[in-house]
Amino acid sequence: MKVSARTYCGWKQHQPASRVITDAQILNVLHDLQQPESTTSRPRPEVLYGRRKMRAWLQRNGFPDVSKHTVDRLM
Repeated sequence: MKVSARTYCGWKQHQPASRVITDAQILNVLHDLQQPESTTSRPRPEVLYGRRKMRAWLQRNGFPDVSKHTVDRLM
């Protein structure tokens, strides 16, 4: 597919949206929860949380303004 040089350069110069950045940060935290702390330990209890508890957990752990819709979309 051909793309004009002006379109490509414009795309390269744009900064990512703030929603994309915050979504990536939240997803990193959620993926880190899936990893066990050690090879012999049980999974963390937060892995079993639903939207409501996960939103409260995220608010306590560095994302005070995360919305329930964001957590729904990312989970």
